[in-house]
Amino acid sequence: MTEKTLDAFFSLLKAGLWGTAPDADAFPSLSPEEWGEIMSMSSRQTVTGLVFLGLDTLPEDKMPPLGTLAVLAAKADAVEKRNGKMNAALASLCAYLSEHGITPVLQKGQGIAAMYRHPHMRECGDIDFCFRSPGKMNEADALIREKGLKVGREPDGSSCYVWEGIVVEHHRRLLDLYNPFIRKYLQSLENEEAFRLYRLPGTMADVFVPSPEVNLLMLYAHVLKHAVGKGIGLRQICDAAVACSGYAESLDRSKFREMCSRTGITGWCGLLHGFMTEYLGLRPDMLPSEAGRMAPDTLLDIVLRGGNFGQYDAGGAAHTRKGFTRKLHTAMAFLRNSRFSLSVAPGEAVAVFFSLLAGQRGLA
Repeated sequence: MTEKTLDAFFSLLKAGLWGTAPDADAFPSLSPEEWGEIMSMSSRQTVTGLVFLGLDTLPEDKMPPLGTLAVLAAKADAVEKRNGKMNAALASLCAYLSEHGITPVLQKGQGIAAMYRHPHMRECGDIDFCFRSPGKMNEADALIREKGLKVGREPDGSSCYVWEGIVVEHHRRLLDLYNPFIRKYLQSLENEEAFRLYRLPGTMADVFVPSPEVNLLMLYAHVLKHAVGKGIGLRQICDAAVACSGYAESLDRSKFREMCSRTGITGWCGLLHGFMTEYLGLRPDMLPSEAGRMAPDTLLDIVLRGGNFGQYDAGGAAHTRKGFTRKLHTAMAFLRNSRFSLSVAPGEAVAVFFSLLAGQRGLA
């Protein structure tokens, strides 16, 4: 992808995120082939809906060809329909669990989507739940089996199944941080931090969501987990940026900075903040702490190389690999990113490496 098309892509993404039009004079006139590159990048990064929204800010003479526009519109429509299906499945699942006295904690996903200008244009993935106690997770798994659904088990102890066509995962931990020296602190956060009930829009179903500080820490940790592993795409970083904006008034910034310091990811936060302001257009006053000194291009390289969860790294769809080949690919990706990982979160990087060797990490 040329610098010209990459700049145009990020201009549209920023416009889709914040509703601010790019400079019409600065936005280039693109050929059909260049628009094709932008479409491909949008798909790889799972931000097609946001890029489509960005088109609304362009003058007519800078719009893509009619055929390209029609394809983008069809893909955006598919994103919206997928969100409708996701919301319906989430509501019915929460209602089912609630009938049996279980209210899960919603991780990321539709809870963060609600902070977007147009929630239905954020591409959704899976439903991720964790529970206030291990016993509740086991009860939830048993209830799903009572429905006749197959519940699988992941290497990290998570369980997974398909509910109304949507993949659902039950996790044993709220925060994707693996450094054993902070385990007690993480447990205290999960035990002591305030969770609040969140009514799913347009439904009578409730879930718990973490406090703003823990929710933001969860998003940052999730991006880090994949950035040091197979790779990470822009959708998850957009989530973090939108959450920073959405929590700007309610976030206890001092408390959040303490959390980052005690978990050893302050350097990572600085890099992520630099990336979100430089490439996603997040206003600096929305950040919970200052951007770091490391050039955000370091993270950009990982994002562009692998796309969504590193699926396009090494010249192909890595997620289709099986068994040992897939694990080897994951290990090689980790080693390739090790210099970056050790520079921004050394304790976490070492912990990830050893958990990967032990086969306890759900990265492969």
